[in-house]
Amino acid sequence: MKVLRAFLFIALLASITGCITVTATIPAHHDHHELRHIVLIRFQSDAPAAEIDRVLREFRGLEDKIDEVAHFEYGVDVSGRGLNQGFERGGVFTFHSQDDLDTYRAHPAHVDFVDNAMPYVDGIFVFDYYPE
Repeated sequence: MKVLRAFLFIALLASITGCITVTATIPAHHDHHELRHIVLIRFQSDAPAAEIDRVLREFRGLEDKIDEVAHFEYGVDVSGRGLNQGFERGGVFTFHSQDDLDTYRAHPAHVDFVDNAMPYVDGIFVFDYYPE
């Protein structure tokens, strides 16, 4: 547990400097059934509201377009504590395996979403993990 806490702390510190992707490597003997893929989005301050709405519709629509997504939850930060570093929107995808996540990443719907979203995005934080 100390290793996981240290890893999460280092990932949080690294995220302060910009966009990063953190992927944990799980030993082969780890008994895992679900993989979580967290995506937090920070939009550019001058991004048009209509484009933000379009990007978020496409983000929420990925679950219906990509069969490998077992479950998806989306939300807006409501903490009000000012600790979100501008990451106000996010989602948690659940996959049954690393192969499913890899298929999702390469899927044309995901690739198109990323290409269409990036002109309006100031930062993305991605964190993949197996629940323990």
